Amino acid sequence: MTRFSRLAAASAVIAALGLTAPAAAQSATAPSFDHLGASYIDFDADGDSIKGFGLDFEKTLSGNWFIGADYFNVSDSASETFMGETVSARVEMSLLNANVGYKFYTTDRFAAYASAGLSMVEAKVRFSSPDLSFNESDSETGWNAQIGIRSRITDSIELDAYARHVEIDDEDDQIIGVSGRFFINQNFSLGLGYTHINSDLSYISFTARYHF
Repeated sequence: MTRFSRLAAASAVIAALGLTAPAAAQSATAPSFDHLGASYIDFDADGDSIKGFGLDFEKTLSGNWFIGADYFNVSDSASETFMGETVSARVEMSLLNANVGYKFYTTDRFAAYASAGLSMVEAKVRFSSPDLSFNESDSETGWNAQIGIRSRITDSIELDAYARHVEIDDEDDQIIGVSGRFFINQNFSLGLGYTHINSDLSYISFTARYHF
Protein backbone atom coordinates (compact mmCIF):
# COMPACT_ATOMS: atom_id res chain seq x y z
CA MET A 1 0.00 0.00 0.00
CA THR A 2 1.19 3.57 -0.54
CA ARG A 3 1.88 4.21 3.17
CA PHE A 4 4.43 1.39 3.20
CA SER A 5 5.93 2.75 -0.02
CA ARG A 6 6.26 6.20 1.53
CA LEU A 7 8.12 4.66 4.44
CA ALA A 8 10.60 3.04 2.06
CA ALA A 9 11.12 6.32 0.18
CA ALA A 10 11.64 8.32 3.36
CA SER A 11 14.11 5.80 4.75
CA ALA A 12 16.14 6.18 1.55
CA VAL A 13 16.43 9.92 2.27
CA ILE A 14 17.74 9.12 5.75
CA ALA A 15 20.24 6.64 4.33
CA ALA A 16 21.44 9.30 1.89
CA LEU A 17 22.33 11.52 4.84
CA GLY A 18 24.70 8.81 5.97
CA LEU A 19 22.91 7.89 9.22
CA THR A 20 20.64 5.02 10.30
CA ALA A 21 19.27 6.41 12.41
CA PRO A 22 -13.75 -16.40 31.58
CA ALA A 23 -11.46 -18.41 29.64
CA ALA A 24 -11.30 -22.02 28.57
CA ALA A 25 -8.29 -23.75 30.09
CA GLN A 26 -5.72 -25.27 27.76
CA SER A 27 -3.10 -27.93 28.42
CA ALA A 28 0.56 -27.03 28.86
CA THR A 29 1.39 -28.65 25.51
CA ALA A 30 -1.41 -26.95 23.53
CA PRO A 31 -0.54 -23.95 21.30
CA SER A 32 -0.82 -20.74 23.30
CA PHE A 33 -3.68 -18.34 22.54
CA ASP A 34 -3.49 -16.56 25.92
CA HIS A 35 -0.54 -14.19 26.16
CA LEU A 36 0.79 -10.64 26.31
CA GLY A 37 4.04 -9.86 24.51
CA ALA A 38 6.53 -7.13 23.65
CA SER A 39 8.97 -7.11 20.73
CA TYR A 40 12.09 -5.41 19.43
CA ILE A 41 11.66 -4.91 15.68
CA ASP A 42 14.29 -4.52 12.96
CA PHE A 43 12.42 -3.25 9.89
CA ASP A 44 14.01 -3.54 6.44
CA ALA A 45 12.75 -0.81 4.08
CA ASP A 46 14.35 -1.48 0.69
CA GLY A 47 17.69 -2.29 2.30
CA ASP A 48 17.60 0.40 4.99
CA SER A 49 17.23 -0.72 8.61
CA ILE A 50 14.69 1.03 10.85
CA LYS A 51 14.28 0.05 14.50
CA GLY A 52 11.10 -0.07 16.53
CA PHE A 53 8.94 -2.00 18.94
CA GLY A 54 5.82 -4.14 18.89
CA LEU A 55 3.09 -5.29 21.26
CA ASP A 56 0.77 -8.28 20.92
CA PHE A 57 -2.11 -9.81 22.86
CA GLU A 58 -4.38 -12.86 22.55
CA LYS A 59 -7.13 -14.17 24.83
CA THR A 60 -9.24 -17.31 24.52
CA LEU A 61 -12.99 -16.85 24.79
CA SER A 62 -15.62 -19.58 25.12
CA GLY A 63 -15.21 -22.62 22.91
CA ASN A 64 -12.66 -22.11 20.13
CA TRP A 65 -13.15 -18.35 19.81
CA PHE A 66 -10.38 -15.89 20.69
CA ILE A 67 -9.54 -12.21 20.37
CA GLY A 68 -6.18 -10.75 19.42
CA ALA A 69 -4.39 -7.49 18.69
CA ASP A 70 -0.92 -6.63 17.41
CA TYR A 71 0.80 -3.26 17.02
CA PHE A 72 4.18 -2.11 15.81
CA ASN A 73 5.88 1.26 15.54
CA VAL A 74 9.15 1.99 13.74
CA SER A 75 10.96 5.29 13.30
CA ASP A 76 14.28 6.76 12.25
CA SER A 77 15.81 10.21 11.96
CA ALA A 78 19.02 11.79 10.78
CA SER A 79 20.62 15.18 10.22
CA GLU A 80 23.74 16.36 8.42
CA THR A 81 25.43 19.69 7.88
CA PHE A 82 26.68 20.63 4.41
CA MET A 83 28.67 23.85 3.98
CA GLY A 84 27.11 25.31 7.12
CA GLU A 85 23.53 24.32 6.22
CA THR A 86 21.72 21.57 8.14
CA VAL A 87 19.46 19.02 6.47
CA SER A 88 17.33 16.71 8.63
CA ALA A 89 14.72 14.01 8.06
CA ARG A 90 12.50 11.79 10.19
CA VAL A 91 10.16 8.94 9.31
CA GLU A 92 7.71 7.04 11.52
CA MET A 93 5.13 4.36 10.78
CA SER A 94 2.74 2.33 12.92
CA LEU A 95 0.25 -0.46 12.18
CA LEU A 96 -2.49 -1.84 14.43
CA ASN A 97 -4.61 -4.95 13.84
CA ALA A 98 -7.47 -5.94 16.18
CA ASN A 99 -9.21 -9.23 15.36
CA VAL A 100 -11.72 -11.84 16.41
CA GLY A 101 -10.63 -15.38 15.57
CA TYR A 102 -11.77 -18.99 15.59
CA LYS A 103 -9.72 -22.20 15.90
CA PHE A 104 -11.45 -24.37 13.29
CA TYR A 105 -9.25 -27.45 13.75
CA THR A 106 -7.42 -28.48 16.92
CA THR A 107 -5.53 -31.42 18.39
CA ASP A 108 -3.55 -31.66 21.62
CA ARG A 109 -0.54 -29.90 20.04
CA PHE A 110 -1.89 -28.24 16.88
CA ALA A 111 -4.39 -25.54 15.91
CA ALA A 112 -5.51 -24.14 12.56
CA TYR A 113 -7.16 -20.76 12.92
CA ALA A 114 -8.68 -17.83 11.06
CA SER A 115 -9.37 -14.28 12.18
CA ALA A 116 -10.55 -10.94 10.82
CA GLY A 117 -10.96 -7.39 12.06
CA LEU A 118 -9.84 -3.78 12.00
CA SER A 119 -6.54 -2.40 10.67
CA MET A 120 -5.17 1.10 11.20
CA VAL A 121 -1.97 2.46 9.63
CA GLU A 122 -0.27 5.80 10.22
CA ALA A 123 2.79 7.24 8.48
CA LYS A 124 4.64 10.46 9.32
CA VAL A 125 7.41 12.04 7.26
CA ARG A 126 9.30 15.22 8.16
CA PHE A 127 12.04 16.89 6.12
CA SER A 128 13.80 20.16 6.79
CA SER A 129 16.45 22.11 4.90
CA PRO A 130 17.20 25.80 4.33
CA ASP A 131 15.36 25.69 0.98
CA LEU A 132 12.60 23.14 1.63
CA SER A 133 10.62 21.94 4.61
CA PHE A 134 7.56 19.71 4.98
CA ASN A 135 5.82 17.68 7.66
CA GLU A 136 3.24 15.13 6.50
CA SER A 137 1.04 12.75 8.46
CA ASP A 138 -1.39 10.25 6.96
CA SER A 139 -3.59 7.75 8.79
CA GLU A 140 -6.17 5.37 7.35
CA THR A 141 -8.47 2.62 8.63
CA GLY A 142 -9.36 -0.62 6.86
CA TRP A 143 -9.71 -4.33 7.51
CA ASN A 144 -7.64 -7.50 7.57
CA ALA A 145 -8.23 -11.24 7.43
CA GLN A 146 -5.74 -13.99 8.15
CA ILE A 147 -5.42 -17.75 8.27
CA GLY A 148 -2.70 -19.61 10.12
CA ILE A 149 -1.42 -22.71 11.86
CA ARG A 150 0.23 -23.03 15.27
CA SER A 151 1.90 -26.13 16.70
CA ARG A 152 3.58 -27.01 19.99
CA ILE A 153 6.03 -29.44 18.44
CA THR A 154 7.62 -30.16 21.83
CA ASP A 155 6.78 -29.07 25.37
CA SER A 156 9.26 -26.18 24.95
CA ILE A 157 9.00 -25.21 21.27
CA GLU A 158 6.05 -23.66 19.41
CA LEU A 159 5.91 -22.74 15.71
CA ASP A 160 3.44 -20.41 13.99
CA ALA A 161 2.82 -19.43 10.36
CA TYR A 162 0.13 -17.22 8.86
CA ALA A 163 -0.97 -15.35 5.75
CA ARG A 164 -2.80 -12.04 6.18
CA HIS A 165 -4.65 -9.86 3.68
CA VAL A 166 -4.73 -6.17 4.64
CA GLU A 167 -6.90 -3.71 2.72
CA ILE A 168 -6.80 0.00 3.51
CA ASP A 169 -8.13 2.82 1.33
CA ASP A 170 -8.70 0.47 -1.65
CA GLU A 171 -5.07 -0.67 -1.51
CA ASP A 172 -3.97 -4.07 -0.28
CA ASP A 173 -1.00 -6.17 0.81
CA GLN A 174 -0.58 -9.88 1.41
CA ILE A 175 1.58 -10.35 4.50
CA ILE A 176 3.31 -13.64 5.35
CA GLY A 177 4.67 -14.31 8.84
CA VAL A 178 6.56 -17.19 10.47
CA SER A 179 7.85 -17.46 14.03
CA GLY A 180 9.36 -19.85 16.54
CA ARG A 181 9.05 -19.69 20.31
CA PHE A 182 10.99 -21.27 23.17
CA PHE A 183 9.17 -21.69 26.49
CA ILE A 184 11.42 -21.04 29.46
CA ASN A 185 8.58 -22.34 31.62
CA GLN A 186 4.80 -22.55 31.37
CA ASN A 187 4.36 -18.77 31.74
CA PHE A 188 7.31 -17.19 29.89
CA SER A 189 8.69 -17.59 26.37
CA LEU A 190 11.18 -15.98 23.99
CA GLY A 191 10.60 -15.88 20.25
CA LEU A 192 12.04 -14.96 16.86
CA GLY A 193 9.83 -14.06 13.90
CA TYR A 194 10.06 -12.94 10.28
CA THR A 195 7.32 -11.00 8.47
CA HIS A 196 7.30 -10.32 4.70
CA ILE A 197 5.12 -7.42 3.50
CA ASN A 198 6.32 -7.02 -0.08
CA SER A 199 9.55 -7.15 -2.10
CA ASP A 200 10.81 -3.94 -0.46
CA LEU A 201 9.49 -4.28 3.10
CA SER A 202 9.97 -6.94 5.78
CA TYR A 203 10.93 -7.13 9.43
CA ILE A 204 12.45 -9.40 12.06
CA SER A 205 11.04 -9.42 15.59
CA PHE A 206 12.54 -10.59 18.88
CA THR A 207 9.71 -11.20 21.34
CA ALA A 208 9.20 -11.91 25.02
CA ARG A 209 5.76 -13.12 26.13
CA TYR A 210 3.89 -13.80 29.34
CA HIS A 211 1.40 -16.67 29.01
CA PHE A 212 -1.61 -16.87 31.31
